Amino acid sequence: MSSLLNVEPKLLNFLITLAKNGINRDFVSIDDDKISELFKISRQTFLQDINKLVPVYLEVQESQNQVNIKITAETEKYLRLLLIDLQTIFFGFPSQIKGLLMSGLGEGKYYISLQEYSDQFRKLLGWIPFPGTLNIRLATPGDVEGFQRLINSPSHLIKGFKHEGRTFGEVLLWKCDIQHFTDEIMEGAIIRPVRTHHNHQIIELLAPEMIRKRFNLKDEDTLTIKPNLT
Repeated sequence: MSSLLNVEPKLLNFLITLAKNGINRDFVSIDDDKISELFKISRQTFLQDINKLVPVYLEVQESQNQVNIKITAETEKYLRLLLIDLQTIFFGFPSQIKGLLMSGLGEGKYYISLQEYSDQFRKLLGWIPFPGTLNIRLATPGDVEGFQRLINSPSHLIKGFKHEGRTFGEVLLWKCDIQHFTDEIMEGAIIRPVRTHHNHQIIELLAPEMIRKRFNLKDEDTLTIKPNLT
């Protein structure tokens, strides 16, 4: 498998600069003035350099007055991994977050059961979530801070959609392990709607089975959440 670690620093900087300036997985046009502004080089030199990144990291189409560029899935993947590494180095990443089980409003069952969400969860997680979410109230200021760092870290995006005349929004997702105080562990996921009424003290959890039943939980029991960025 290719890796951006094998790309010389100058070319890696090209990729980062292009991504910062709106180059994505659709073709975007960049003209000579923009090339000069961003890289202080001519179009000819620019093309000579970025052609070293074709086809693994970039796709390029040249016309008379501009260059059309898009990044590949490979670039998107490794820029994401680079971001994770840098954030972990400079800001740390919560190895675990503890919280107390609380009763929710019962809305999660409806939303999680919608096929448009469920299909995306299954594709990403490899399992179909139990229809419903478990709400955790964070126990300490340190746990709240850890959750805030998690929210600011790279996440998986569950796309929004329209269903029966209603609009359902995007959802951020982080994979995790859920640990009971008995040290029993089950696979799960943290979700957070992009638009949410929850503050930073509430975490919503998904799992392939009912978490309350699996761990024989009651309100105010403690769970430990161990997020990962895979």
